[in-house]
Amino acid sequence: VWDVNFPLSIREEKKVRFNAYVMLNYKSEGKVLYFHATNKIQKKFKLTPTEASDVGILANIGDCKIWALFIDQPDGTIRARVRSNEIWINHICAKYKPGGGHEVAAGATCYSKKEMFNLIEDLKSEVIKHV
Repeated sequence: VWDVNFPLSIREEKKVRFNAYVMLNYKSEGKVLYFHATNKIQKKFKLTPTEASDVGILANIGDCKIWALFIDQPDGTIRARVRSNEIWINHICAKYKPGGGHEVAAGATCYSKKEMFNLIEDLKSEVIKHV
């Protein structure tokens, strides 16, 4: 069992350093936490967009209700990974096509930083409805 479980538990140092960077640099607005993994940041930590997309890094910090990780994609879009513990967010993500998902675990596509900030505002507005 040890020879199977131990290799599965090893974490890559570059991902640990990235996680620490996210934890030190995320933004918090209106009980919504978010971080933008730009191309520059991905390059700094030598990560692919897939490797930089662990939205769980921001889960359950303080009194946040929704958390989101925005990841620059090679095609120029920004992929949003959005999570919540109780507030349904899939209908909001569905507005940013292609987007949608489960009630408290969804994704969205932003075609500019302006759209990314619009999504953040939509998420903040949703929190206000439930607080």
